Formats: sequence, structure tokens, C-alpha cells
Amino acid sequence: MTRPLLDIHRLRLCDQKADNALRVRDVSFSVAAGSSLGIVGESGSGKSLTLRALIGCLPRGVILAGGDIWLNGEHVVQAGCEAIKKRSSHFGLVFQNPAGALDPLMRVGKQIAGIHRATTGDGWPKSMAAAVELIRQVGIDDPERRARAYPHQLSGGQCQRIVLAIALAKKPQILLCDEPTTALDTATQTQIIELINTIRQQQNIAVIFVSHDLSVVSQLCEHICVMCEGEIVESGRTETVINHPRHPYAKALTGAQLLLQGDWV
Repeated sequence: MTRPLLDIHRLRLCDQKADNALRVRDVSFSVAAGSSLGIVGESGSGKSLTLRALIGCLPRGVILAGGDIWLNGEHVVQAGCEAIKKRSSHFGLVFQNPAGALDPLMRVGKQIAGIHRATTGDGWPKSMAAAVELIRQVGIDDPERRARAYPHQLSGGQCQRIVLAIALAKKPQILLCDEPTTALDTATQTQIIELINTIRQQQNIAVIFVSHDLSVVSQLCEHICVMCEGEIVESGRTETVINHPRHPYAKALTGAQLLLQGDWV
């Protein structure tokens, strides 16, 4: 049996500022290289906290209360700060709001090049050349010119592609996507999802995609975990969870989506 690239077992996160209330309870899942997992649920269900726990970047007051994380077969969850840094280097993160993720005072090419340089140790000329190639790879025309642009000179969709290029500059094994299409129009959403899927297949990168929108997740992810109040209440292959949900919350979630747009899988 193939060993998972990432294996999470009974992850628990508690909030010290709320009498140590559990924000995430016994969350377990695994992903293999090149696979895609969607985590869906309403706001506050624990989706984004789970992603942040993977890279050791929890909000102030939220702590790891238990559980295990294996990465490439290595038990890394409680191995100290250096292990957290080592662990985070395997992940690329695509944020929900590209405007907040980009430095408004720095040209986008230099932002990508800086991550590439820190990851590889290459000098600036080679890192800038790599940045231009990454801009081309994420589907932006005239990448040499766009590399010299500031974020405000690009559209929302182009900025999200730049954020994706920054994530790829880390040469990640796993791409974490935290509702990256929420602020985009429907056509641009579809383009970004197709781009992520193409990169996943071409580079054999695992993708964990967090969203409240089942229709978005269904376009990309092979498997789904449904989260409610910090717990995974249902999981399985995407078409099975969507078309034959068992848990009441999963039924309500799929029912609401069907009311909005009809049969969709």
C-alpha cells in the first residue's frame, strides 16, 4: 500500500481565549502525491484553522491540543520550532484575498523571485528569470512586462495567479488553497480552478482546497471532507458525498447548493 504524503490523525485545536474551547476536534485525513482533497463547511467550521495548523501558523491563543501529523512518513507535529519551519517548506499557500497577500509597494516579479531565491539559494538574476517563467506558467500573457508591474496594475484574477506563482516558487509538495476563488467572478473562478488542476497533474502536487462552495470543490477535488463545528462529519469520494450524503449537515449543505443551481454532478 502506498504511504500517504500527508497523514493527519485526530488533530485537536483549542482556543485559550475562550476557556480552552475545542475549535477543531479529532480531525483525520490523508492525501497522496498528486491527489486533491476538498474541505467544505460554513464559516467558523474549522476549515482554515486546520490548514494553518499544518504549517505551524495558528492565530494567537489557538494551540495544538493533540493529534499527530506525518509528512513523508516522518512524525512532525510536536517536534519543535525547527521542525515546524522544515514542515512548512513542503507547503505552498494560496490565500483568499490576493490584495492582502501581495506587497503593494513591490513589483510582483520581485516578490516571486524573493521566494524562489530563499528556497533555492540562487542569485537575483536567476531568480528573476525563474519568476518570469512562473508568471508564464500560471497563464499571464507578456510575463516579462507583467513581472515589472505592481499589484494595483493587475486585475483580481491576475493577482490571484501571481499568488499562485509565489506558492509554486517554494517548490511545494502540497498546495494549500484557502478559498482562493471567493473574491473572483464565476468565469475567473473556473479559470483558476482549471489552472490549479493542470498544475497538480503536471507537477504531481497534492492539493487541499478549502471552500464553503461545494460547486467549486466538485470541479477540482477527487475527495471531500465536510466540516461542521470543528469536526469532520462526512468524507468520501466527491460524487458519493454530493449525490448520496448521509449526515444531516451534509444533506443540508448539498440541498442548499442544489436549490441554487440544480443538479450538478
